[in-house]
Amino acid sequence: MQQKQCSGCQNLNSCERIYQRLGHSHAAPVLAPVLVAFVLPLVTFVLALAASQKVCAGLSSENLSLLLSFLMALGATVASAAAGAWWLRLTCNEQQEVRENG
Repeated sequence: MQQKQCSGCQNLNSCERIYQRLGHSHAAPVLAPVLVAFVLPLVTFVLALAASQKVCAGLSSENLSLLLSFLMALGATVASAAAGAWWLRLTCNEQQEVRENG
């Protein structure tokens, strides 16, 4: 099947070398920073909003309950984003030292 897909390719002979180069890249991994930058704050906000709505459910004013829930969820999100940024900075520095020292 691969022969059929690759039969008209101009890079047929150099394809293996290209994938070897890509596989041996010395670039820093991007999965952890992407998860910390985008997924962690979003998940934190949703979970914190659900939890804070349960905490504020006993308030008499619905508007006040909604505002306090939002503010608590926002605070939790900012705190998790700051903690994630600190963790990334810490781990990236350690990985950089390992790469430099071999």
